[in-house]
Amino acid sequence: MRSKRILDIFVASTGLVLTAPVLLPALLLIWLQDGHSPFYIARRIGLGG
Repeated sequence: MRSKRILDIFVASTGLVLTAPVLLPALLLIWLQDGHSPFYIARRIGLGG
C-alpha cells in the first residue's frame, strides 16, 4: 500500500505541475473579466439562518 500512496502522490503532483500553466492564467482572466472569484460559491442557509 505504501507504493500505491507514493505513486498517487507522484501522479497528482505531476498533473498539478502540467496543468498549472494553463489553469492559473485562465483563472486570472476570469477574475479580471468578471470581477468575482472564478470558483462557484453558494450561500447556504443553515441552522438559525
